[in-house]
Amino acid sequence: MTSPGGVCPDCGATGQGGSFCDRCGAVLNWTPAHGVPLPTPPEPPPPEPPTAPPDTRIERPLPPAPPRPAGGPPRPPDAAPPDRRVAPLPGRRPPARDDRARRLLIPVTPETPAQPPPAGPAPVLPGRPEAARPQVRARTPEMTGGVPCPWCDTLNPPDRHFCRQCAMPLAAADKDGFRTRTWWQRIVHGDRNREVPWAGERPRIRRGPGTLLTSAVLALAGVAVVGTAVVKADDVANGVVDHFVKRAPAPPNAAKASHTDPKHGPQLAVDGLTNTFWGTGFGGGSQGVFLEASFVQPRRLLNVIITPGVSKQPDQYATQARPQILDATVFSSDGRSRTTELRLDDAPGPQKLKLRGDDVVRVRLTIRSAYGAAPNRQVCIAEVEFFTRSTVRNL
Repeated sequence: MTSPGGVCPDCGATGQGGSFCDRCGAVLNWTPAHGVPLPTPPEPPPPEPPTAPPDTRIERPLPPAPPRPAGGPPRPPDAAPPDRRVAPLPGRRPPARDDRARRLLIPVTPETPAQPPPAGPAPVLPGRPEAARPQVRARTPEMTGGVPCPWCDTLNPPDRHFCRQCAMPLAAADKDGFRTRTWWQRIVHGDRNREVPWAGERPRIRRGPGTLLTSAVLALAGVAVVGTAVVKADDVANGVVDHFVKRAPAPPNAAKASHTDPKHGPQLAVDGLTNTFWGTGFGGGSQGVFLEASFVQPRRLLNVIITPGVSKQPDQYATQARPQILDATVFSSDGRSRTTELRLDDAPGPQKLKLRGDDVVRVRLTIRSAYGAAPNRQVCIAEVEFFTRSTVRNL
Protein backbone atom coordinates (compact mmCIF):
# COMPACT_ATOMS: atom_id res chain seq x y z
CA MET A 1 0.00 0.00 0.00
CA THR A 2 1.43 3.38 -1.02
CA SER A 3 0.27 6.68 0.44
CA PRO A 4 0.61 9.67 -1.91
CA GLY A 5 2.13 12.74 -0.33
CA GLY A 6 3.01 10.98 2.93
CA VAL A 7 -0.56 11.13 4.27
CA CYS A 8 -1.91 8.23 6.36
CA PRO A 9 -5.22 7.03 4.87
CA ASP A 10 -6.42 5.78 8.29
CA CYS A 11 -5.79 8.66 10.68
CA GLY A 12 -4.92 11.48 8.20
CA ALA A 13 -1.48 12.22 9.68
CA THR A 14 0.83 14.08 7.24
CA GLY A 15 4.57 13.95 6.74
CA GLN A 16 4.77 10.15 6.87
CA GLY A 17 7.74 8.91 4.81
CA GLY A 18 8.16 5.41 6.17
CA SER A 19 6.36 2.18 5.57
CA PHE A 20 4.19 2.56 8.71
CA CYS A 21 2.32 5.52 10.20
CA ASP A 22 4.06 7.07 13.20
CA ARG A 23 0.75 7.89 14.86
CA CYS A 24 -1.56 4.89 14.34
CA GLY A 25 0.89 2.24 12.99
CA ALA A 26 -1.00 1.61 9.71
CA VAL A 27 0.92 0.26 6.68
CA LEU A 28 1.77 3.07 4.26
CA ASN A 29 4.12 1.45 1.68
CA TRP A 30 5.01 -2.21 1.46
CA THR A 31 6.95 -3.86 -1.37
CA PRO A 32 7.32 -7.68 -1.41
CA ALA A 33 10.67 -9.38 -1.68
CA HIS A 34 12.62 -9.41 -4.98
CA GLY A 35 10.85 -6.25 -6.10
CA VAL A 36 7.76 -8.07 -7.38
CA PRO A 37 4.68 -5.90 -7.03
CA LEU A 38 1.65 -7.37 -5.38
CA PRO A 39 -1.02 -8.66 -7.77
CA THR A 40 -4.02 -6.47 -8.01
CA PRO A 41 -7.08 -8.31 -6.75
CA PRO A 42 -9.65 -8.89 -9.52
CA GLU A 43 -12.68 -6.71 -9.41
CA PRO A 44 -15.88 -8.52 -8.50
CA PRO A 45 -18.22 -9.20 -11.43
CA PRO A 46 -21.25 -6.94 -11.75
CA PRO A 47 -24.42 -8.30 -10.20
CA GLU A 48 -26.68 -10.21 -12.55
CA PRO A 49 -30.12 -8.78 -13.24
CA PRO A 50 -32.90 -10.56 -11.40
CA THR A 51 -34.41 -13.36 -13.38
CA ALA A 52 -38.14 -13.79 -13.69
CA PRO A 53 -39.61 -16.82 -11.98
CA PRO A 54 -40.16 -19.78 -14.27
CA ASP A 55 -43.51 -19.72 -16.01
CA THR A 56 -45.53 -22.66 -14.88
CA ARG A 57 -48.26 -22.11 -17.44
CA ILE A 58 -48.73 -24.47 -20.47
CA GLU A 59 -50.01 -23.63 -23.94
CA ARG A 60 -53.05 -25.47 -25.25
CA PRO A 61 -53.96 -25.46 -29.04
CA LEU A 62 -57.27 -24.01 -30.06
CA PRO A 63 -59.90 -26.41 -31.49
CA PRO A 64 -60.10 -26.57 -35.38
CA ALA A 65 -62.77 -24.60 -37.23
CA PRO A 66 -65.82 -26.60 -38.47
CA PRO A 67 -66.03 -27.31 -42.31
CA ARG A 68 -67.87 -24.83 -44.45
CA PRO A 69 -71.11 -26.31 -46.00
CA ALA A 70 -71.52 -26.16 -49.81
CA GLY A 71 -74.34 -24.26 -51.50
CA GLY A 72 -75.60 -22.85 -48.32
CA PRO A 73 -76.28 -19.28 -47.40
CA PRO A 74 -73.28 -17.17 -46.81
CA ARG A 75 -71.92 -17.38 -43.29
CA PRO A 76 -71.52 -14.33 -41.20
CA PRO A 77 -68.00 -13.23 -40.76
CA ASP A 78 -66.18 -15.08 -38.03
CA ALA A 79 -65.67 -13.32 -34.78
CA ALA A 80 -62.23 -12.15 -33.83
CA PRO A 81 -60.08 -15.07 -32.78
CA PRO A 82 -59.71 -15.32 -29.06
CA ASP A 83 -56.51 -14.24 -27.52
CA ARG A 84 -54.13 -17.11 -27.03
CA ARG A 85 -53.45 -16.84 -23.33
CA VAL A 86 -51.51 -19.27 -21.28
CA ALA A 87 -53.81 -20.98 -18.75
CA PRO A 88 -52.26 -21.81 -15.38
CA LEU A 89 -52.21 -25.30 -14.04
CA PRO A 90 -55.37 -26.29 -12.21
CA GLY A 91 -55.07 -26.01 -8.41
CA ARG A 92 -51.88 -23.94 -8.60
CA ARG A 93 -51.50 -20.17 -8.17
CA PRO A 94 -48.45 -17.99 -8.76
CA PRO A 95 -46.06 -17.62 -5.77
CA ALA A 96 -46.64 -13.87 -5.59
CA ARG A 97 -50.39 -14.37 -5.23
CA ASP A 98 -49.83 -17.09 -2.62
CA ASP A 99 -47.66 -14.79 -0.53
CA ARG A 100 -50.16 -11.97 -0.91
CA ALA A 101 -53.05 -14.15 0.20
CA ARG A 102 -51.07 -15.46 3.16
CA ARG A 103 -50.21 -11.93 4.28
CA LEU A 104 -53.87 -10.91 4.09
CA LEU A 105 -54.95 -13.83 6.27
CA ILE A 106 -52.11 -13.84 8.83
CA PRO A 107 -50.21 -10.59 9.39
CA VAL A 108 -46.51 -11.34 9.23
CA THR A 109 -44.22 -9.19 11.34
CA PRO A 110 -40.96 -8.49 9.58
CA GLU A 111 -37.98 -9.86 11.41
CA THR A 112 -35.79 -7.21 12.96
CA PRO A 113 -32.09 -7.90 13.26
CA ALA A 114 -30.79 -8.38 16.80
CA GLN A 115 -29.24 -5.20 18.14
CA PRO A 116 -26.01 -5.34 20.10
CA PRO A 117 -26.29 -4.62 23.84
CA PRO A 118 -25.69 -0.97 24.77
CA ALA A 119 -22.27 -0.09 26.09
CA GLY A 120 -23.71 1.97 28.99
CA PRO A 121 -27.00 2.58 30.77
CA ALA A 122 -29.68 3.80 28.43
CA PRO A 123 -31.53 7.02 29.25
CA VAL A 124 -35.01 6.58 30.66
CA LEU A 125 -37.88 8.92 31.34
CA PRO A 126 -38.41 10.05 34.93
CA GLY A 127 -40.94 7.96 36.82
CA ARG A 128 -41.84 6.57 40.21
CA PRO A 129 -38.75 5.12 41.91
CA GLU A 130 -38.98 1.44 42.75
CA ALA A 131 -37.55 0.26 46.04
CA ALA A 132 -34.70 -2.15 45.75
CA ARG A 133 -35.69 -5.68 46.58
CA PRO A 134 -34.04 -6.79 49.82
CA GLN A 135 -31.45 -9.45 49.47
CA VAL A 136 -32.08 -12.47 51.67
CA ARG A 137 -29.00 -13.67 53.42
CA ALA A 138 -28.63 -17.23 54.53
CA ARG A 139 -28.46 -17.64 58.29
CA THR A 140 -24.96 -18.34 59.46
CA PRO A 141 -24.47 -21.52 61.48
CA GLU A 142 -24.73 -21.14 65.22
CA MET A 143 -21.42 -20.94 66.98
CA THR A 144 -20.66 -22.90 70.11
CA GLY A 145 -19.76 -20.62 72.97
CA GLY A 146 -19.50 -16.87 72.89
CA VAL A 147 -21.18 -13.79 74.30
CA PRO A 148 -25.01 -13.81 73.97
CA CYS A 149 -26.63 -10.62 72.72
CA PRO A 150 -28.94 -9.14 75.40
CA TRP A 151 -31.42 -8.15 72.65
CA CYS A 152 -31.72 -11.18 70.31
CA ASP A 153 -29.76 -13.88 72.24
CA THR A 154 -27.40 -14.47 69.31
CA LEU A 155 -23.96 -15.80 70.26
CA ASN A 156 -21.11 -13.49 69.26
CA PRO A 157 -17.32 -13.80 69.44
CA PRO A 158 -15.86 -12.28 72.62
CA ASP A 159 -13.95 -9.59 70.70
CA ARG A 160 -17.05 -8.05 69.07
CA HIS A 161 -18.61 -4.80 70.30
CA PHE A 162 -21.86 -5.06 68.31
CA CYS A 163 -24.10 -8.05 67.64
CA ARG A 164 -23.53 -9.79 64.33
CA GLN A 165 -27.28 -10.37 63.91
CA CYS A 166 -29.04 -7.17 65.09
CA ALA A 167 -26.04 -4.76 65.36
CA MET A 168 -27.03 -3.74 68.90
CA PRO A 169 -24.28 -2.87 71.42
CA LEU A 170 -22.89 -5.71 73.49
CA ALA A 171 -21.69 -3.49 76.34
CA ALA A 172 -24.40 -4.78 78.72
CA ALA A 173 -23.96 -8.42 77.69
CA ASP A 174 -22.77 -11.00 80.19
CA LYS A 175 -19.36 -12.35 79.19
CA ASP A 176 -19.99 -15.60 81.08
CA GLY A 177 -23.22 -16.52 79.29
CA PHE A 178 -26.95 -16.16 79.85
CA ARG A 179 -28.00 -14.63 83.16
CA THR A 180 -31.29 -13.25 84.45
CA ARG A 181 -31.21 -9.64 85.60
CA THR A 182 -31.51 -9.03 89.33
CA TRP A 183 -34.45 -7.18 90.85
CA TRP A 184 -32.51 -3.95 91.30
CA GLN A 185 -31.37 -4.05 87.65
CA ARG A 186 -34.99 -4.38 86.54
CA ILE A 187 -35.95 -1.38 88.71
CA VAL A 188 -33.02 0.85 87.72
CA HIS A 189 -32.78 0.00 84.04
CA GLY A 190 -36.50 -0.51 83.48
CA ASP A 191 -37.87 -2.24 80.42
CA ARG A 192 -35.24 -3.48 77.99
CA ASN A 193 -37.74 -3.52 75.13
CA ARG A 194 -37.89 0.27 74.90
CA GLU A 195 -36.52 2.03 71.83
CA VAL A 196 -32.73 2.33 71.86
CA PRO A 197 -30.34 4.07 69.45
CA TRP A 198 -28.95 2.06 66.56
CA ALA A 199 -25.31 1.13 66.23
CA GLY A 200 -23.26 4.20 65.35
CA GLU A 201 -25.99 6.65 66.38
CA ARG A 202 -25.29 9.07 69.22
CA PRO A 203 -28.34 9.44 71.49
CA ARG A 204 -29.52 12.92 72.36
CA ILE A 205 -28.69 14.06 75.90
CA ARG A 206 -31.92 14.79 77.73
CA ARG A 207 -31.31 18.02 79.62
CA GLY A 208 -33.62 20.92 80.18
CA PRO A 209 -36.18 22.49 82.51
CA GLY A 210 -38.36 19.39 82.36
CA THR A 211 -35.57 17.16 83.60
CA LEU A 212 -34.69 19.53 86.44
CA LEU A 213 -38.34 19.86 87.47
CA THR A 214 -38.79 16.10 87.46
CA SER A 215 -35.68 15.63 89.56
CA ALA A 216 -36.86 18.24 92.08
CA VAL A 217 -40.31 16.63 92.38
CA LEU A 218 -38.77 13.19 92.87
CA ALA A 219 -36.42 14.56 95.53
CA LEU A 220 -39.27 16.21 97.44
CA ALA A 221 -41.35 13.04 97.21
CA GLY A 222 -38.43 11.03 98.58
CA VAL A 223 -37.97 13.43 101.50
CA ALA A 224 -41.71 13.27 102.27
CA VAL A 225 -41.72 9.48 102.20
CA VAL A 226 -38.67 9.27 104.46
CA GLY A 227 -40.12 11.83 106.90
CA THR A 228 -43.47 10.04 107.05
CA ALA A 229 -41.74 6.73 107.62
CA VAL A 230 -39.72 8.20 110.51
CA VAL A 231 -42.80 9.78 112.13
CA LYS A 232 -45.01 6.73 111.65
CA ALA A 233 -42.33 4.19 112.45
CA ASP A 234 -43.67 3.58 115.97
CA ASP A 235 -47.25 3.23 114.77
CA VAL A 236 -46.23 0.82 112.03
CA ALA A 237 -44.15 -1.26 114.42
CA ASN A 238 -46.93 -1.34 117.02
CA GLY A 239 -49.45 -2.30 114.37
CA VAL A 240 -47.35 -5.26 113.29
CA VAL A 241 -46.85 -6.38 116.89
CA ASP A 242 -50.55 -5.93 117.71
CA HIS A 243 -51.51 -8.13 114.78
CA PHE A 244 -49.45 -11.13 115.93
CA VAL A 245 -49.29 -10.67 119.72
CA LYS A 246 -51.34 -12.81 122.07
CA ARG A 247 -54.43 -11.15 123.65
CA ALA A 248 -55.17 -10.83 127.38
CA PRO A 249 -58.35 -9.53 129.11
CA ALA A 250 -58.30 -5.94 130.48
CA PRO A 251 -61.32 -5.58 132.81
CA PRO A 252 -62.27 -1.97 133.63
CA ASN A 253 -62.23 -0.75 137.23
CA ALA A 254 -65.47 1.25 137.04
CA ALA A 255 -68.44 1.89 134.77
CA LYS A 256 -71.07 4.63 134.48
CA ALA A 257 -73.87 5.62 132.09
CA SER A 258 -75.67 8.79 131.03
CA HIS A 259 -78.98 7.10 131.92
CA THR A 260 -79.73 3.66 133.30
CA ASP A 261 -82.49 1.33 134.44
CA PRO A 262 -82.53 1.27 138.25
CA LYS A 263 -82.71 -2.52 138.23
CA HIS A 264 -79.99 -2.97 135.56
CA GLY A 265 -77.14 -0.58 136.27
CA PRO A 266 -73.93 -0.05 134.18
CA GLN A 267 -71.84 -2.22 136.55
CA LEU A 268 -73.71 -5.28 135.27
CA ALA A 269 -72.25 -4.74 131.77
CA VAL A 270 -68.65 -5.24 132.98
CA ASP A 271 -69.12 -7.94 135.63
CA GLY A 272 -67.99 -10.80 133.38
CA LEU A 273 -71.43 -12.48 133.25
CA THR A 274 -73.67 -12.77 130.19
CA ASN A 275 -76.94 -13.45 132.05
CA THR A 276 -77.02 -9.90 133.44
CA PHE A 277 -77.34 -6.70 131.37
CA TRP A 278 -77.31 -2.93 131.40
CA GLY A 279 -80.48 -1.15 130.26
CA THR A 280 -80.85 2.45 129.13
CA GLY A 281 -84.13 2.93 131.01
CA PHE A 282 -85.75 4.60 127.94
CA GLY A 283 -88.12 3.09 125.42
CA GLY A 284 -87.33 3.39 121.73
CA GLY A 285 -83.91 3.69 120.08
CA SER A 286 -82.16 5.50 122.98
CA GLN A 287 -79.98 7.55 120.61
CA GLY A 288 -77.24 9.46 122.44
CA VAL A 289 -77.24 7.37 125.61
CA PHE A 290 -73.71 6.14 126.45
CA LEU A 291 -71.96 3.59 128.65
CA GLU A 292 -68.47 4.54 129.89
CA ALA A 293 -65.77 2.22 131.33
CA SER A 294 -62.61 3.52 133.05
CA PHE A 295 -59.19 2.04 133.92
CA VAL A 296 -56.94 2.87 136.86
CA GLN A 297 -53.76 2.19 134.86
CA PRO A 298 -53.46 3.21 131.20
CA ARG A 299 -53.88 0.26 128.88
CA ARG A 300 -53.10 -0.44 125.24
CA LEU A 301 -56.36 -1.76 123.86
CA LEU A 302 -56.50 -4.10 120.87
CA ASN A 303 -60.05 -5.50 120.73
CA VAL A 304 -63.45 -5.33 122.38
CA ILE A 305 -66.10 -8.06 122.66
CA ILE A 306 -69.73 -6.93 122.98
CA THR A 307 -72.66 -9.26 123.77
CA PRO A 308 -75.84 -7.40 122.72
CA GLY A 309 -79.30 -7.99 124.21
CA VAL A 310 -80.30 -9.20 127.63
CA SER A 311 -78.50 -12.55 127.27
CA LYS A 312 -76.60 -14.72 124.84
CA GLN A 313 -79.37 -17.31 124.98
CA PRO A 314 -81.41 -17.23 121.75
CA ASP A 315 -84.76 -17.52 123.53
CA GLN A 316 -84.01 -14.46 125.71
CA TYR A 317 -81.94 -12.42 123.25
CA ALA A 318 -84.78 -10.67 121.39
CA THR A 319 -86.95 -9.77 124.39
CA GLN A 320 -85.47 -6.23 124.44
CA ALA A 321 -83.91 -3.90 121.85
CA ARG A 322 -80.27 -4.44 120.80
CA PRO A 323 -77.63 -1.87 119.74
CA GLN A 324 -76.91 -1.70 115.98
CA ILE A 325 -74.29 1.09 115.65
CA LEU A 326 -72.06 2.33 118.49
CA ASP A 327 -69.55 5.20 118.53
CA ALA A 328 -66.54 4.06 120.61
CA THR A 329 -64.57 7.07 121.88
CA VAL A 330 -61.13 6.24 123.33
CA PHE A 331 -59.59 8.76 125.78
CA SER A 332 -55.80 8.66 126.36
CA SER A 333 -53.90 9.75 129.46
CA ASP A 334 -52.61 12.88 127.67
CA GLY A 335 -56.14 14.14 126.98
CA ARG A 336 -56.40 13.06 123.33
CA SER A 337 -59.45 11.18 122.07
CA ARG A 338 -60.37 9.19 118.98
CA THR A 339 -63.78 7.87 117.89
CA THR A 340 -64.32 4.59 116.03
CA GLU A 341 -67.61 3.34 114.57
CA LEU A 342 -68.63 -0.17 115.67
CA ARG A 343 -71.34 -2.06 113.74
CA LEU A 344 -73.00 -5.08 115.38
CA ASP A 345 -74.99 -7.94 113.88
CA ASP A 346 -78.48 -8.77 115.09
CA ALA A 347 -77.40 -12.18 116.42
CA PRO A 348 -77.11 -13.65 119.93
CA GLY A 349 -73.69 -14.23 121.43
CA PRO A 350 -70.44 -12.27 121.77
CA GLN A 351 -69.12 -10.29 118.77
CA LYS A 352 -65.40 -9.43 118.51
CA LEU A 353 -64.52 -6.00 117.08
CA LYS A 354 -61.28 -4.11 116.47
CA LEU A 355 -60.63 -1.22 118.88
CA ARG A 356 -57.05 0.16 119.00
CA GLY A 357 -55.73 2.75 121.45
CA ASP A 358 -52.51 3.53 123.37
CA ASP A 359 -52.45 4.69 127.03
CA VAL A 360 -56.23 4.41 127.25
CA VAL A 361 -57.89 5.49 130.52
CA ARG A 362 -61.55 5.66 129.40
CA VAL A 363 -63.79 4.13 126.71
CA ARG A 364 -67.26 5.58 125.97
CA LEU A 365 -69.83 3.60 123.91
CA THR A 366 -72.60 5.88 122.52
CA ILE A 367 -75.75 4.37 120.97
CA ARG A 368 -76.62 5.66 117.48
CA SER A 369 -79.21 3.08 116.34
CA ALA A 370 -80.80 -0.13 117.61
CA TYR A 371 -82.51 -3.33 116.44
CA GLY A 372 -86.10 -4.07 117.54
CA ALA A 373 -86.65 -0.65 119.13
CA ALA A 374 -90.16 -0.04 120.48
CA PRO A 375 -91.79 2.31 123.01
CA ASN A 376 -92.03 -0.51 125.52
CA ARG A 377 -88.50 -1.84 124.88
CA GLN A 378 -85.17 -0.49 126.09
CA VAL A 379 -81.74 -1.03 124.48
CA CYS A 380 -79.69 -3.57 126.48
CA ILE A 381 -76.06 -4.73 126.48
CA ALA A 382 -75.29 -7.98 128.31
CA GLU A 383 -71.49 -7.70 128.49
CA VAL A 384 -68.53 -5.55 127.34
CA GLU A 385 -64.99 -7.02 127.44
CA PHE A 386 -61.70 -5.28 126.57
CA PHE A 387 -58.42 -6.96 125.53
CA THR A 388 -54.80 -5.81 125.63
CA ARG A 389 -51.37 -7.29 124.92
CA SER A 390 -50.40 -10.35 126.85
CA THR A 391 -47.33 -10.01 129.04
CA VAL A 392 -46.53 -13.72 128.72
CA ARG A 393 -43.74 -14.46 126.24
CA ASN A 394 -43.70 -17.90 124.70
CA LEU A 395 -40.19 -19.37 124.63
